[in-house]
Amino acid sequence: MKKIINNFWEKFKNINKLFFPGIQLTDSQIKVQTIINILCKHNNTEFHLSPISNKVYLINRELSYYIIISDNIISIDNHSLFVTYEFLPWFTYKIVKTIYITIEEKGKKIETEILYNKEKALDKILQQL
Repeated sequence: MKKIINNFWEKFKNINKLFFPGIQLTDSQIKVQTIINILCKHNNTEFHLSPISNKVYLINRELSYYIIISDNIISIDNHSLFVTYEFLPWFTYKIVKTIYITIEEKGKKIETEILYNKEKALDKILQQL
């Protein structure tokens, strides 16, 4: 897992320099963004949104990672380590936008599956009649 994170981090640093030459992320920003990107891609990550407090929660029980994002604070917990980072609002907005895009993609997959099952059910009903 550590090797995957390091490889992803190096690739992300190079891509980030190409697309955002004026905005140089710090090492901690890159690491936090990498961790969140990996968790977003993991199948067992749960996403929870709290609209009143405007917080986003990422929970991955399999890997034992819990992340809380609020305003400009990102907290990461894995039972042996708890770290809190305070970033500028544009960075946390960028992170939250990445999470929203992931939620939207997963939602579209679910919607497609539901519509497919609906069509199968209609076909089955027609066959029975």
